[in-house]
Amino acid sequence: VVHLCDLRTGAVLATEAGVPIVPVHIARTYDLLRKGQRFVRPGTVRVTFGAPIPPRTPVDPHADRYEAYRAMMEEVEQAVRRMAREAMAS
Repeated sequence: VVHLCDLRTGAVLATEAGVPIVPVHIARTYDLLRKGQRFVRPGTVRVTFGAPIPPRTPVDPHADRYEAYRAMMEEVEQAVRRMAREAMAS
C-alpha cells in the first residue's frame, strides 16, 4: 500500500522558491510499527531517494500557476509510486 503525503504544499513552495523536490520512498515501516502497536519491532527500513525534480515555471508569466503546481505534484507522485513498485519487486 502506498500512502502519499499532501504534495500540494511542497509543490507550491518549490515552485515559488524555484527549488527542486527530491522524491523519497520509505519501505517496511508498517511491518515495524503497526497501528495500535506501542513499541517498534526490530527490523530494516529501506529509504530510497529519487532524482531531483525541477520546479515547473510557466513560460507565460500570466499563465495559471496552479497548472504548474499540479504538473509538479503529478510528477513527484509518479516518481514515488515508481520507487514503491521497485521496492516491492526487490
